Amino acid sequence: MRKLVNQKSSFWAGESFFDDEVDVITGQKRDSNDVVALAAYRNSIANFVRIVTQQNVPVKFQSAGDSYTDGKSVVISAKLSDKDFDHAVGLALHEGSHVVKSNFDVVRDLSLTYQNKYGVYDRKECGIVKDILNIVEDRRIDKWVMSTAPGYQGYYHALYAKYFNTSIINKGLASSEYRDETWESYFFRICNITNPNRDLDALKGLRAIWSELDLRTIDRLKSTEDALDVAFNIYDIVRSYLDVAEKEQEKEDESGQGQEGEGESQDGEGQEGDDQFRSGNNKDAGTGDGEGEAGGDDDGETADGSEAESGNEGGMNAGSGNESEAGSDQPELSDRQKQMLENAIKKQKQFQDGETRKKKVSKKDASAIKAAQEANAEIVDLETKGDWGQINKHRVMVLPKVTNEMLENNPLHIGMITQGKYGRESHSAETNLKSIAKGFIMGQRLGKKLKARNEDQSLKYNRLRSGSIDKRRISNLGYGTGTVFQKIETMLYDDAAIHISIDASSSMRGQNWDQSVTMASAIAKAASMIEGLDVVISVRASDWLGAADKERPILMVTYDSSKDNIARFRKVMTQIRPSGCTPEGLCFEAIQKHLVAMKKGKEGYFLNLSDGMPGANNYGGQAARQHTRDQVKMMRKSGLHVLSYFVSDYNYHSESTVEAFKFMYGADARFVDVESVADIANTMNAKFLMPKAC
Repeated sequence: MRKLVNQKSSFWAGESFFDDEVDVITGQKRDSNDVVALAAYRNSIANFVRIVTQQNVPVKFQSAGDSYTDGKSVVISAKLSDKDFDHAVGLALHEGSHVVKSNFDVVRDLSLTYQNKYGVYDRKECGIVKDILNIVEDRRIDKWVMSTAPGYQGYYHALYAKYFNTSIINKGLASSEYRDETWESYFFRICNITNPNRDLDALKGLRAIWSELDLRTIDRLKSTEDALDVAFNIYDIVRSYLDVAEKEQEKEDESGQGQEGEGESQDGEGQEGDDQFRSGNNKDAGTGDGEGEAGGDDDGETADGSEAESGNEGGMNAGSGNESEAGSDQPELSDRQKQMLENAIKKQKQFQDGETRKKKVSKKDASAIKAAQEANAEIVDLETKGDWGQINKHRVMVLPKVTNEMLENNPLHIGMITQGKYGRESHSAETNLKSIAKGFIMGQRLGKKLKARNEDQSLKYNRLRSGSIDKRRISNLGYGTGTVFQKIETMLYDDAAIHISIDASSSMRGQNWDQSVTMASAIAKAASMIEGLDVVISVRASDWLGAADKERPILMVTYDSSKDNIARFRKVMTQIRPSGCTPEGLCFEAIQKHLVAMKKGKEGYFLNLSDGMPGANNYGGQAARQHTRDQVKMMRKSGLHVLSYFVSDYNYHSESTVEAFKFMYGADARFVDVESVADIANTMNAKFLMPKAC
């Protein structure tokens, strides 16, 4: 993975969003659409849009038939790269702000408004007004965002750098291009009027337009209707100069036809008429431009009065006389630069029209992205140190819930799910159902043992010399007895939350998996019978998940008693099977924040069910065991009580394996017969039935 270049997003996004298209180790092309990363990408941008707009504006990927100007949603590109991400966020914020701040009916009714204002409808002219309105409205909206959410300005800077402050735009503004009075020239100059390289003397009327727009007080415009009023005023300025330029061109054409050849046609009345035309043109410029043009000297761009006069004299002749005079000071663009500038202007036009090009997602990827979003999928980037001191990078996928779509169609191609693309594995499902049924029976008995948590346990001590008065012994006061007081001690239990994490690696297949499913089922059933006891059950393994030649740790939450009923547990666990390797500590680290959030003021417990040593891809050996040990310590430090069950026949494992298990989990390691409810109850009672006196 390459180093992030976007400082604005890199501090929170990490490298998980930005995979190189080619693996630098294998040289193989990767899957460019990492659907989980895309889902996280969309969720992050959706959060930004929601925070800025204070509304739940839908954010979706571009697909066939999407509209950019419906005023209801934000459409984002499916292209993921570090160099594009910041301006993509800025664009999403820009579009989202339009959704909540712009009145799209104004644009829809613009043709009628134009006809009512000017008495006739002209499609081309109405299009010019629309372009100007888009520019004014964008400046109004962007000012609102940057004022109300200053923390997001960096994304807007990236957006403007992408579309308005590129090197070719800067060169174009300073060049001799787009200096004749045509609408194309006015659009280029007005669209880039926020660029510091703007030249307000490039076209007649630009200074008047600058004054009318008045970017310093653009927030005076409170609505799209206000923006339209300004757009019409700017249009009137532009139209006046376009009319003059068109008449000038007509006269030049007529004059050119009468001046063919040489000699007398260049003298006498013909020359006098041309001088009168130029003089009249200069007069028209002063009249039409008014105070805005008179203020031109304030820029200090003219060296002295004579040069300023010369500039004004040729200003209206931008397409003829002015071109020859100004050309010496304004650089010419090469043919290639002209083409680049034309392409940049096209992109600006698309931006103003809300039609920026965005990479689409296929129906297949769209389905997978939707599934990842519904599961609240996230990718956690981690680093660990290997046995030889090398730094290894890992990407862990966390799925906080398993949806029906994942169970039925498995659009994410997760190996632990037994249906969908892989077909129904009836044997695995039937075995799971038997293990779950056995666990529910055990859970009934375990629940009865743990029900002591719900029962009031009070001890009454009487015949005391202090405490509250025992009314039944008040009569003894007359006989000199002082032991007439009593004290009642009530035993209470804190609410508890348990996270059970099951190793679902391939080595767990068979009896180990069946026993783990039974034990998890027993605890889930028992918790369903007890108030104030929440249970979350997750499974962990590794998978390939669409990242070519890249194994990825994955953890899925299959049951959450605060959200799911016990029937949901049975439905999901029926379709889970062991698959892949053992990312142990990586998954523990990836869910640390979820474990802390689970507590919510409750007593927190973490139960691990595992059969061996951590190992997955470039994660293994003593370094992985140490990393797992460190993560267990982190859990304890956050206030969690830890229990780790070694799921296997104790007699069939080597002493080194047992010692390694103890190394990782310390005094919290347990070696029990998981099919014995008594053993489970004893270890759980030691943790869960610790009342506090009140």
